[in-house]
Formats: sequence, structure tokens, C-alpha cells
Amino acid sequence: MSTAVTITVSLKDSTPKKPKLKLRDSEGHDPGDENLTTKVDPSATVTWVPDTASGINSLTGIRKKSKDGGEDLLAGPPVKEGNNYVGTIVANSPGKDKKEKYEIGFRIDGDSTEYWSDPVLQMKV
Repeated sequence: MSTAVTITVSLKDSTPKKPKLKLRDSEGHDPGDENLTTKVDPSATVTWVPDTASGINSLTGIRKKSKDGGEDLLAGPPVKEGNNYVGTIVANSPGKDKKEKYEIGFRIDGDSTEYWSDPVLQMKV
């Protein structure tokens, strides 16, 4: 099973000290904020796409959240491909509903600071 999933990274609000994201995925999850849980299949390709029209300047990285990050669902660090990041989910599921907390690094227009947000990947099976 290898279903591709796209996660769109948009800027929701740049006024607070830490800008807020609005994340949505191609599986129909759209919480309206950064609290996104994306359900994935084993061996799925996950692509993170910046919505540059929203004020996101660039994505700077995808990494496992330290310490309380849960399972290792990504087979390795996602790689930058153009403006996107692309990763692969492990081939063997560690179990249905197992989760990995990860972080998305980003920059916004007019600000050289690197910010991080922390959504979740969750196994479907």
C-alpha cells in the first residue's frame, strides 16, 4: 500500500511573536490551525508544500520532535525537492493509530527568523 499525501503549509497569522500556521492535507483534514493529524499508510509518500501566496516564504526543514516524539513513522529525514519537502513512511506499520510528532520549519515574508510548528503523523493500519 503506497498512498501519497500532500500537506499544505499556509500562514494563518503573522502578528504574534510566533507566527501561526494553517495546515491541511489531501486526506481532507483541515482543522483551520496548526493542530493537524495526518493519517498515513505504510510506504506512503508525504509531500509538504508551502503556500507562498499566504505569506510563507519557504520551508526550512521537517524533523522529529525531540523527546516526546512518539513512534518513528518516517523512514528517514524528508528531503528538499524544489520548494517542497518529501518523505516516506516506514514500510512496516508499528501498529494502527501509532503517532509521530514532528516539526515543520518555516520562514515568513519580510522576516529572516526560522520558526517551527509541530503537527502529527498517525498510522492508518
